[in-house]
Amino acid sequence: MRKLFLIILTLTLINTTAVSQNKRFVDQLELKKVEGSEEIYYEGYFATLENHDNPKSNTIQIHVIVIPARADAQKDAVTYLAGGGVLPATRFKNIFMNNAELLRKNRDILLVDQRGTYGSNPLECGISSDVNGEAYIEAMRDCVERLNEEADLSYYTTDMAMRDLDAIRNWLGYESLNVWGTSYGTKAARTYAKMFPDKTRTITLHGVVPINFSMWPYDSFLAQLALDNLLVDCELDSGCSKTYPNIESQYKFVYEKLKKEPQIINLLLEDSISYSASFGHNELSSILYSLLYTNEGSKTIPWLIDQLWNENYDVVIKNLTPSSSHRIPVGVSFCIACNEEMPRMNYAAFEKRAMGDFGNAWFKQQFEVCKLFPTRKLPDTFWDPLTTDIPVLILSGSKDHVTPPAFGRQVSHTLENVNHIIMPGKGHDDIDFCMLEVIQHFIASGQHKKLNTDCFYKSESLLFKGVD
Repeated sequence: MRKLFLIILTLTLINTTAVSQNKRFVDQLELKKVEGSEEIYYEGYFATLENHDNPKSNTIQIHVIVIPARADAQKDAVTYLAGGGVLPATRFKNIFMNNAELLRKNRDILLVDQRGTYGSNPLECGISSDVNGEAYIEAMRDCVERLNEEADLSYYTTDMAMRDLDAIRNWLGYESLNVWGTSYGTKAARTYAKMFPDKTRTITLHGVVPINFSMWPYDSFLAQLALDNLLVDCELDSGCSKTYPNIESQYKFVYEKLKKEPQIINLLLEDSISYSASFGHNELSSILYSLLYTNEGSKTIPWLIDQLWNENYDVVIKNLTPSSSHRIPVGVSFCIACNEEMPRMNYAAFEKRAMGDFGNAWFKQQFEVCKLFPTRKLPDTFWDPLTTDIPVLILSGSKDHVTPPAFGRQVSHTLENVNHIIMPGKGHDDIDFCMLEVIQHFIASGQHKKLNTDCFYKSESLLFKGVD
């Protein structure tokens, strides 16, 4: 009889929770169900001013998704601030639905597409990735002229976006937020915490992007260092050095050959139309830069160099195939960069460090495009470091060539309650269940002193591609 009573009580509680979930946000968001599942989420739009300081400013719509807690939700939600400068956060809905059980026990997950992305008045240009050089700059000129008629581009910046986020927090009734930022999102997370410290419960920073100085001058230098270290790792690895005994000289040969004699490669556009593309040293550097983002990608580089040394250029076709679709709307990316990177650029450092095989052509193109974008003076406090006793967890990959551990250390100097973990063997985009578990335990407990990080040191080393 007692067992039957407990079963009935459990079913009653589950049903009560489901009913109460259905009534949440009834006046703000629409309840939706995941097809083929019992999962639910809420979706809708929040109207806000384009310029928060001008009541007569245009109104824009911000796309919002809430993944509800499994049980009664705490008053502090978890919000994810995406990287990329900036990816729409709602694209990560399924990842959080399926991989954040500890957080979802009693906390909602709030996903907001930052202004200028996806469902939040996207500032898209629709320029195919095969457009480069002067043609790209002219295409961007046309795009800026069009976007200027649709939006005030100078207000699509991090500080305004964080004011959107806090207004949404208040609209949905949360007392505070656990801000979790990745790459560019670490800048957004710190900006939110500076602007709204009383509304910030915890701060998670994965791959720290600096605020008080521009990371651009260091980009090519750090990529070159990562590539050089990767080739040394191959030489020190018995399997890799046996399979690719002359990898460094092979790389130098391939690079110089493509610099002198770029190859013409036949590609297919998305609509199956044939397209011819030039594959030279700049294209090679671009592919290598992308592969360095992950440990797995890095481990394919010796194999790729060996294939190119043997003139097998088919291996790069998928990396060069142009696409008309962009995960990040180009317009908002430039709004952020031109307002937040350019004012803190050290041009002398840029010219000094933008050497090596990765060069500075891409960044010089960015400079030219930024001349087209309207900008405004950001608040002086925007550039200030975050100084707080709020619990902060910083995660840096030991092999991250984009946001190296040094950036994390620099930020941690002004934080009173911080744990900076350097994850062995991890690149900029390396995310695994171990990292997700550590972050979830930090947010759930609200403290980092007793985190179990043993899993970071138990991961099996990946073999270099082509090595038995």
